[in-house]
Amino acid sequence: MARIESDPNYTTPTFSRATAATDPFKKEDIQALAAAMSTHIHDGAGKGLAIVAASIPNGSITTAKIADGTIVTADLAANAVSQWMATTIATVTTTTSASYVDVAGMQLTLTTTGGSVLVLFVAQVSNSSAAAGITVGLNDGVSDGWDIGVTVAGISYAVPMVTFGWYGAPSAGAHTWGARWKTNMGTASMAQRTLMVLELKR
Repeated sequence: MARIESDPNYTTPTFSRATAATDPFKKEDIQALAAAMSTHIHDGAGKGLAIVAASIPNGSITTAKIADGTIVTADLAANAVSQWMATTIATVTTTTSASYVDVAGMQLTLTTTGGSVLVLFVAQVSNSSAAAGITVGLNDGVSDGWDIGVTVAGISYAVPMVTFGWYGAPSAGAHTWGARWKTNMGTASMAQRTLMVLELKR
């Protein structure tokens, strides 16, 4: 005889069964099997309990099991693909420095995950001297870069400035990005200004 009293693949509940024609038959074989099938988890209506999230082992669904183009925005957690910070200041700040100094209030610290980072800076500038040059550069806390310069026609003429920087692979961790500026003569003034830092994680 080769009866199995407890099925190795079913424990809640288990069932017994005969495995050879000469094995004795018990009515409990059918009863226990019916109880087991009632709680069986199966994909398809009418075949037992439906598959739910709790019944799927962690890590068992891989990219091969996900159809391309089926993940929609609503399925993504906030900041899962990108994160950003921005600051805007309307009060006037000035400088007479011929070498780079920080633009007041235009520094942002973002804790990155190793994705690429886009930094965008927009401002209005003028100068007390006609034909003065003003240069703005972005700074990643280590070195200046992404410079742009303009020539202004005096304090009565505000000139818009726009510059952006692309940092392809900053290390994961806290980084401080900011705008710096300088002028070759007179007193440079900056009014409305905005700094935005955007990380693209994938």
